[in-house]
Amino acid sequence: MSDFSQGEGWWQASDGKWYPPESAPPGFAAPSTPDYTAPLPTAPVPTGPAPMGPPPMGPPPMGPPAGGPAPMGPAPTPAKSGLGTGPIVAIVVAAVVIIGAIVFFATSGGGDKKNVAATSSSSSKSSSSSSKSNSSTSFGSSGSAFSGAPNVVAPTGFKVFSNDADRFALALPESYNVVDASSGNIDDVIDELAANNPQLASMADQIKSVFRSGGKLVAIDPVASNGFSDNVNLLEAPGAGTDLTSKAAQDQLQQQLETFASNVAFDTRVVHGRTILTDSYEGTLNGPDGTPVSFFGRQAYVLAAGKLWVITVSTGTDDGTIFDKIVSSFDVNE
Repeated sequence: MSDFSQGEGWWQASDGKWYPPESAPPGFAAPSTPDYTAPLPTAPVPTGPAPMGPPPMGPPPMGPPAGGPAPMGPAPTPAKSGLGTGPIVAIVVAAVVIIGAIVFFATSGGGDKKNVAATSSSSSKSSSSSSKSNSSTSFGSSGSAFSGAPNVVAPTGFKVFSNDADRFALALPESYNVVDASSGNIDDVIDELAANNPQLASMADQIKSVFRSGGKLVAIDPVASNGFSDNVNLLEAPGAGTDLTSKAAQDQLQQQLETFASNVAFDTRVVHGRTILTDSYEGTLNGPDGTPVSFFGRQAYVLAAGKLWVITVSTGTDDGTIFDKIVSSFDVNE
């Protein structure tokens, strides 16, 4: 007798004790010891749809980052640089279209064919003349008599053109005629050039709009050489936030200029305390008779009085002297 089984054949009586096999009553069969090496039975795999129940638990929700929750509000806007894609792109193209327009003037016998209002050097008067006192523009040999425009000293062989309303002044060669850039006849010239230069046709309306709102002057040398009249034009556009010296600005301008020009190059200089961007290039446009005419272009981009001023000087020969004198003289009262 024992409180525990002592091996195979031992049996447990009703008193809870275990007894040896030989003492078992007749007909009693002792249970066999289970075989713990046999595989355990597996539960049947259900063949129907899984029972409905709560969804499995996912990962715990993320908490605020270390150091406190992130501040709420809109994502910061990246800083802008360059010239943007607005009016300045059109202005660059428009300035060069007028270069082509000068080809039209030269090959068509002059601007009088289009009845464009021009002021010749022979009609220029001293800036101190009383007859100019009620006008917003003036020519003079040494400076401006108007309080709105700055005083500009003209180099030898140049005259001063000043605009009291827009508060700017610059020196131009004495022989140049000045054309009203906002004239409706400029639209006719742009249409003529667009018809002969398909790369400009799609922008004709935009170019006209820019000249109506920002065109200031077109000055033309009445004596053309090699089918091209040297010329100057001045335009303005909103300039707030423009970074003229950034690579983005130069890349955008270069892409625009290279649609019709080659050998594009950039430089910077300081004029009247302002850092300005300049470029140079070579171009070719078709005249009204379809004849291609080559020219050399230079542009200056000046930020002044909250505006971007674009001066374009185009010549039939590669001579930057006129450009340098004009750009060095240009000034705006802030």
